[in-house]
This record gives sequence, structure tokens and C-alpha cells, in this order.
Amino acid sequence: MRRFGFLTLASVFLGSLAGPVSANLFLNGGFEDVPGPGSGQGLLPSDWISINQSADTYSNDGSFGLFPWEFGNFPGVTAHGGLRWVAGANVDQPSGGEIFGQVLSASLVAGVTYRVDGWLHQALRTDLNNPGGYDLWLDKGNFADRLYVGHLGDTTSPTAGWTSFFDEFVAPTNAAEYTRFSFAPIASGSWGTYPGLDDVSLTAVPEPASLLVIGIGAAALIRRRRSG
Repeated sequence: MRRFGFLTLASVFLGSLAGPVSANLFLNGGFEDVPGPGSGQGLLPSDWISINQSADTYSNDGSFGLFPWEFGNFPGVTAHGGLRWVAGANVDQPSGGEIFGQVLSASLVAGVTYRVDGWLHQALRTDLNNPGGYDLWLDKGNFADRLYVGHLGDTTSPTAGWTSFFDEFVAPTNAAEYTRFSFAPIASGSWGTYPGLDDVSLTAVPEPASLLVIGIGAAALIRRRRSG
């Protein structure tokens, strides 16, 4: 009979517990899947929709949306992962700009803490080369009926390259009614920001009780391994 090492057993056990809570509620979070060939501004990858004005998709090879160098926006930049990323501009609107998002793949659970992760890259074009990030919103399918849940960012300079950011929020009591999540670009200083966004995820954060169960299970595996 094949004997499994402790680390292998622990990995299987922890994976069985941690897997469901770490599922990404965003579909196509890397922006790689696209509805078909297309070029130009205002195009978004599959599962992503424009909510206000029109954000843009960039592809390393220009195969969908724009080449990075077009309009001087991201010359020399490549996606953080894969081929593509998305960028929404905000020139002078405190809560507007090119807002995009998607209908969530599963309902949020009231009282549960969720974490949003993503990578940001500041634009290089002179009038857009300003620090910024994305305000995070939930809505009920109508952006007029929305709930602010946090902020992802902010960039510091284009030379910083792709930078990782995250934020957390607790789902409201009526969480199931908020079916859509959106990213609204917002400047952190001077107006004129256009942050690139890639590899985004929305995941539930394990509760302390769940972490305790994982710890107990790991300890049991240690005892079993030592006595075997």
C-alpha cells in the first residue's frame, strides 16, 4: 500500500476545507476570455459589462480591444497575467467615469466578510498619468440603487509596474439583493486617472471558527502520523 507523507495528507485535508471558501465569485477574473475578435475602444471581455460610459480592454498582441501603445496609454506595458487587462478612465467626476462590472456568479451571504484582490498599473499618457484606483460598489442591477463597499488602490507611478492591492467588506443584511459588482475609477490626487486592472478576485474570508476546525484537523493528522 502506498504511504502518503504528512504534508500530502495535510494538503488534501486543508484543500478540502479551504477550497469552497476560496472560490472566485468573479467570472473571467483575468479578462482572458473574449466574445470574439474585435478591435478598438469600448470593448470588454466576456462576462464583463459597461455600467457607465465605456472602459477599454488591452491585449499584449492587440488581438482584442487595443494595443498597449495606442493613444500613448500603456506603451511598453504587458498584462500582469496572460494577454489582457481592462482600464477605466475618470477625468473629472468624483463618483463617475468609465464604470464596469459584472453580475455575480453566486449570491453574497449576509454577514460574511469578502475580500477583493487585484493588480493595478498607472497609465503613462501625460493627461492620465496620475495616481488612482477603483471604488467598489454593489448594486441591484441599477447603479442608482448602489452600496459603496470599499476601494482598491491607489497607484503611485507607472514605474512601479503592476502592484497588488486588496480590500475587505462585510456583506449587508440584504446581500442577496445586490446582484452586481462594479469598479468605478477614481483619482487619489489630480484628476485624469486611468488605472489598468488585472487578475481580480472576490472571495469569502474564512471565519475564525473555520480556521479552528482546520487547525484541529491538522493536529489530528500530526498525531496520527506520529503514532503510525
